[in-house]
Amino acid sequence: MTPQEQIAADAEAFVVELARALGAWGTAAHRLEGLVQACAQQLGVDVTTFALPTAVLVTTDAGDGPRTRVVRFEPGEPDIGRLVELDRVVERVVSGEIGPRAAAGEIRAIVTAPTQYGRLASVGSFVIASGCVGRFLGGSLDDALAAAAVGLAVGLLAIWASNQRRMLRLVEFCSGLAAALSAALLAGWLGVDEQAVMLAGLIILLPGMSLTVAVHELSQRHLVAGTARLMGAVAVLVTIGFGIAVGHGIADRLGLTTSVQTLTRGAMAGEWIALAIMPIALVVLFRVGRREVWAVWVSTIIGYVAARSFSGLLGMELGACLAAFVVGGWANLYSRVFNRPVAVAALPGVLVLVPGSVGMRSIASFLEQDTLGGVETAFRVVIVAIALVVGLLVANAALPARKAI
Repeated sequence: MTPQEQIAADAEAFVVELARALGAWGTAAHRLEGLVQACAQQLGVDVTTFALPTAVLVTTDAGDGPRTRVVRFEPGEPDIGRLVELDRVVERVVSGEIGPRAAAGEIRAIVTAPTQYGRLASVGSFVIASGCVGRFLGGSLDDALAAAAVGLAVGLLAIWASNQRRMLRLVEFCSGLAAALSAALLAGWLGVDEQAVMLAGLIILLPGMSLTVAVHELSQRHLVAGTARLMGAVAVLVTIGFGIAVGHGIADRLGLTTSVQTLTRGAMAGEWIALAIMPIALVVLFRVGRREVWAVWVSTIIGYVAARSFSGLLGMELGACLAAFVVGGWANLYSRVFNRPVAVAALPGVLVLVPGSVGMRSIASFLEQDTLGGVETAFRVVIVAIALVVGLLVANAALPARKAI
């Protein structure tokens, strides 16, 4: 192999490893393709990418004809800590500090390194997030504590199932079943709001972020990736909803059902306390490094306060759009000032805006044979997701980000 061929082979290995890592961490198709092609251009390699939620097609041409590789990966959750490390590797490659072969090895080391948060912290994130969301939904202190208990049950089940290959595809169904049963049991014992407790307990598993990313991909004309991700999110919602329906059926047979209460916003004396605690769960959920923890706190508070303020004044849809604009502007400013990926500040802020719980209510309406209510709620989910994407796009136009991730 000539030196030129070796350089091309090293560059190809680097972009393949880069694409694999970005895809496995849930990066949107347009951002993945943009970063991979930008790096390849800096290395002098002709690369074309086609990203999907579970694979990336990488076509390279080093002068001996085009060659296409299919890079398969198991889709996972965003990992901010590793994205920050990956971003540093990319910067060093672009600046010429390290070569593509060494960079490919560093990326493999980042991907295979153990996570900085263990199982106990992961279960704790379910408990904290569920309890806080129970408050955000207008619940009392009893509702928040009951939601935390449901989150504990769901978290333990999810962590256990993630290590059991035969149970991996049943996590959503079993979680919906466990949440429905435990919420019905707690509602019978404590008189808490069963629906609010159940939704809060499932909040981490609801694919609100996937719905928003899918709409964003569709808005960028990545139709295949956006449609596939959207259908995947809908499948998760339907599976959780079916688990809830089975759980409600079992609760009926066992006499655990209580009168259905509607979700209403009441007095929330502990709302600010919950808002201060919620970022702890997001730090674990997104695997955030120590240097970026403060940014998660700021982003969560900005997103929630903006959504609460604008939605109260202008309605859910326009309020979500303006809140996303504020979060997107803050994330781009943070990325420019501190030279960090935009995702560090964007993901936590957007997560508190995504319409995951509204989508769950739509599925519940269909299961209860309320077709009109289900269609109406599903349409609202789509509108809110579009509003979020428009807000982020306007923020990117007003203050463009310097980084692709």
